[in-house]
Amino acid sequence: MTLPALADAEIEVQAQALIYRSFRVDRPSLNATLDDRVLRIERLAGTVFGGGFELAGGLDGRDVPAIDVDVAIEGLNVSEALFQASAFDVASGVLDAGMKLRARGRSQRDLVESLAGSADFRVRDGAVKGFDLHEVSRRLKHPAASVGFLGLLGAAMSGGVTRVSSFDATLAVENGVVRTSDMKLVAGAGAGAGEAQGVVDLPAWNIDAHAVFRLTEHEGAPPLHLRLAGLPDAPRRRFDFTALQAWALERSAAGLAGTLAFPVPALIGAVAGETAAGDVADVVTGAAGTVAGGVADVVTGVTEAVLGGGAEAVSGVAAPPDRTRPREAPPVPRGQGKSDPDSPGDGDPAGHTGFEGFVRGLFEER
Repeated sequence: MTLPALADAEIEVQAQALIYRSFRVDRPSLNATLDDRVLRIERLAGTVFGGGFELAGGLDGRDVPAIDVDVAIEGLNVSEALFQASAFDVASGVLDAGMKLRARGRSQRDLVESLAGSADFRVRDGAVKGFDLHEVSRRLKHPAASVGFLGLLGAAMSGGVTRVSSFDATLAVENGVVRTSDMKLVAGAGAGAGEAQGVVDLPAWNIDAHAVFRLTEHEGAPPLHLRLAGLPDAPRRRFDFTALQAWALERSAAGLAGTLAFPVPALIGAVAGETAAGDVADVVTGAAGTVAGGVADVVTGVTEAVLGGGAEAVSGVAAPPDRTRPREAPPVPRGQGKSDPDSPGDGDPAGHTGFEGFVRGLFEER
């Protein structure tokens, strides 16, 4: 199929606005020529969605139709344009973009399968939909609350909005397949950063992409991984944050144990005096140690239940401390089990350890 012959012409258009359905182009300007079924657009420019654009290109209707186009966009308002990237929905921001594409074919499918060229885009001061890095980073600042972080991750990474200071990528197109290896996202307020690479196969209408997000406010935190697959306009999103969950739970256990290990002798000494403080502090310190160990055991158990097989199965994450060995008995109140009430106690002669020794120390007659 070839395009019918048309009269040769030189085309020049200037207007206040051009409206097509819901789209409005302000101050459009067109300079083009038509010669022997070859349309050349020297310049098409205007303002749309708050930004400017400029296009040049052509359509060769002789024999097999061929199209080439060179487009530059500057300062476009993303929220007005409802811009959607292949990996993320861009909710707002200012877009600069450029593309040089060409295609050839007798049908729409032929044109898509022959599409080739390059493109790039840059979004600044905007937001992307689908996950909330700021909420994840905020919760991780409170280690004692990290157990609740398990449920938060599922919610924050399957919905919400992340403010971004920049989001950009370059794209290479060949035979209708779009590839990127340098997509980068920087979240606002230093919450995190992401990198992605992937492929969008337009003829097969399929996407396969992998993104890695790092929480820059938390040194040593493992990254989150995102896999996109399926239809480009409705991809399946699968997050992998197993390593980050294990890391958060370990911090939670350490934070709780540290909270319980407060300076008991100094506190009691200030209130009751040095002599009484020595006796009472030994009992309370022993109790705190027992409770702290128990809390750590519970958190370790939760880690193993959630991760299936224990935290040591998680790649790159150290296993929780070994809690299987018996803990040392807490110090026994001075004078208990000794003939000399003023001599330091060496331990419980009955062999009681842990919480049992603590309880007996409270109720046995001194």
